[in-house]
Amino acid sequence: MGWHSFWGHFCTITRHRHTVMRHCRRAGIFWQGLRHDLSKYSPTEFWQGVRYYQDGKRSPNEAEREALGYSLAWMHHKGRNRHHFEYWSDYNPRTKQLEPVEMPVRFLAEMFCDRVAASKIYMKDAYDQTCPLAYFQKSTSRKRGLLHANTERELMRLLTLLAEQGEDAAFAELRRMVAEDRKKRKGVIVMFCQNCGKKIEGGDLFCPFCGAKQQQVNPSENAGASLTAGSQKPTRKGLGIAVICVLIVIVLALVLIGSLCTGGPKQVVKEYYQAIEKCDAKKLLDTVPKDYLKEVMDEKDLTKRELLKEVQAYLDKYYSGYDDIKVSITDQEKLDQDDFSDYFDFDLEEDADLEIKKAVQFDLKVRYQSDEGKQTEKEEFVVFRYENGWYSMDAVFLVAMSAYL
Repeated sequence: MGWHSFWGHFCTITRHRHTVMRHCRRAGIFWQGLRHDLSKYSPTEFWQGVRYYQDGKRSPNEAEREALGYSLAWMHHKGRNRHHFEYWSDYNPRTKQLEPVEMPVRFLAEMFCDRVAASKIYMKDAYDQTCPLAYFQKSTSRKRGLLHANTERELMRLLTLLAEQGEDAAFAELRRMVAEDRKKRKGVIVMFCQNCGKKIEGGDLFCPFCGAKQQQVNPSENAGASLTAGSQKPTRKGLGIAVICVLIVIVLALVLIGSLCTGGPKQVVKEYYQAIEKCDAKKLLDTVPKDYLKEVMDEKDLTKRELLKEVQAYLDKYYSGYDDIKVSITDQEKLDQDDFSDYFDFDLEEDADLEIKKAVQFDLKVRYQSDEGKQTEKEEFVVFRYENGWYSMDAVFLVAMSAYL
């Protein structure tokens, strides 16, 4: 195990991640792509990958299994990444056996992206669009029935579509499936675990996070109670309080809208690079949608202060050497719906959608001072509008890297 293995493994998993991110963008699940395989950079997985590195020709997990009879890195990985079908298995109380569970559509889509990317990375110039299907057909996991029948059928259909009609057709079908699934999930009742407080779906008998049994509430009883309460005639005092509350809400909404609309796309460019130059995590988080920050905090079980600390540590580690940053815009292009619908129409997490209606891509010339002297780089910088504010895609990605690495 030396520098060759260290650098080679790092480059292999990073190239794979970036390829999956591009695929996920085309599939309409870009946010999942940003978080894809980040556990591979954890010590448990990364150092095993370095130790059993195979010159980028096959997975180190295979070599680790051959040496030990099992792969510690893989066991760690499959329990943390829901795009692997091995994650989706559970004990069936009726059959008393461990059985596969059908994968949700968004994770099936990510699995497809992952498999196509892996074929490209490991096969290099020998890759063609039939390779992922051929690999899956030879899979021992498939032969032993470790996939749920519905998951296997859908994956086979998508890989066959890729082999016969190419990537454009396959990703178009994935986008259709993801969009349809998103519409269905918008109708799912969201509840919170009565023990740990995390978000769960209304029909869950047990919390998928802490395992606590949930006390089921009959929606019809709640509806009846609401009707009964609503049928009571409101008092004059109650009407007065209601009017005051409505006025307060309107004033707060106007203040909020005014604060959000103060900065345009160019202002976001300026604020982002000011935050980078000063390594100011708080200022950088202002260029990221609050909905996304909330999802990150919920998933990683972080407080806002803890997330701020993570982002600050990331900035200090990777950006402290950049000084005297000067940015000039050389060109800009408004992205229409066709340009960025696949790029931005993604799920934040379980039931939160971030649907972008406007975006602008700036071509920048960035001049800065580093340890190596004065530097000049050309960069593409995407700013998008979400609800009533403009935000930076680079900042979103930086927060993801800070929280998930």
